[in-house]
Amino acid sequence: MQTLVKVANQHKVAVVLTNQMTTKIDGDESSHLVPALGESWGHACAIRLILSWTDKKRMAYLLKSPSMAEAKAQYTI
Repeated sequence: MQTLVKVANQHKVAVVLTNQMTTKIDGDESSHLVPALGESWGHACAIRLILSWTDKKRMAYLLKSPSMAEAKAQYTI
């Protein structure tokens, strides 16, 4: 992670990391969504965006930012 931050700062570029969600099945046969790379990745990033696509509409949700409040916006590709 430190290397990515260093490269981003040197070249003035953004680094985007993705951590897809997967299903974890517990011993009692219940299940819930968890980050595929583990919870620790969520703490290492300064900004957290959740990207979703439902009903042919793409949404970005800002959940974590050091300088902005939570927000959402529709986007297109």
